[in-house]
Amino acid sequence: MNGENIFPLAFLGVFELIGGAAFGYGLRTMIKDRDPGQLFLLIWGGGFGGIPMVISLFLGLASPTPTLALVGPAVFFGMMLFSLLLAQPMTRYFGAGPTFGMLAGGLLMLAGAATAVAQYNRANVIISVALGGAIFLVGSAIMARSANAALGANDK
Repeated sequence: MNGENIFPLAFLGVFELIGGAAFGYGLRTMIKDRDPGQLFLLIWGGGFGGIPMVISLFLGLASPTPTLALVGPAVFFGMMLFSLLLAQPMTRYFGAGPTFGMLAGGLLMLAGAATAVAQYNRANVIISVALGGAIFLVGSAIMARSANAALGANDK
């Protein structure tokens, strides 16, 4: 699997994350508050993240590695479940800053690991693994700092 085949999946993943978050938040609001006015978020999130999810599904199926077809649905539905079940309780308990920091740090850790693994068999393996490791370390530092702030904020 080369970088040219992974780039579209990573690019579409951004839209899947945003659409999944909107869809999950809209679904949570409709269930909790019984507010049908949040139907817009369901439609918008489903379109904004669902269409790229279908595109990445077919890109993955057409690639030499068909298991990549699971990446798009995993990103969309994972973010939808996070927004539906965890985002509001974590934000209420820890605050918005540490919650976003932990999420961003985790995403950077995932991106760094994926960069290192996806580019491992390339000619410039040292540069690829070093870049992936650096991204992973930055994500780890952000996540650790945010988790420390979240845990320290509740000690008071």
